[in-house]
Amino acid sequence: MELRTWMKLKGITQKELSYDLNIRQATLSMILSGKQMAKTDLAAKIEEYTSGEVTRMDMLYPESYNDEIDLSLGTPLTRSLQKDILNRLKTINKKNF
Repeated sequence: MELRTWMKLKGITQKELSYDLNIRQATLSMILSGKQMAKTDLAAKIEEYTSGEVTRMDMLYPESYNDEIDLSLGTPLTRSLQKDILNRLKTINKKNF
């Protein structure tokens, strides 16, 4: 499961999680936005903190995150389908403008 999804399900804010993990909120924000990868020790810490609901593999290899339906995000689309739709929208927007 993605960390952001887990946080949403548990009602935990970035501020709370960063405090509990003893990391800067900016670091957590960068990880959640995909601008920075979690280091292995932090990924292990997150796995322990979430009781294994977010695995270190989810954190270390987010792009290979299993391509299952993630209903907790409120959509039945797989990640690959979501990416395909976003790419098509980008193409359409470039053509229209």
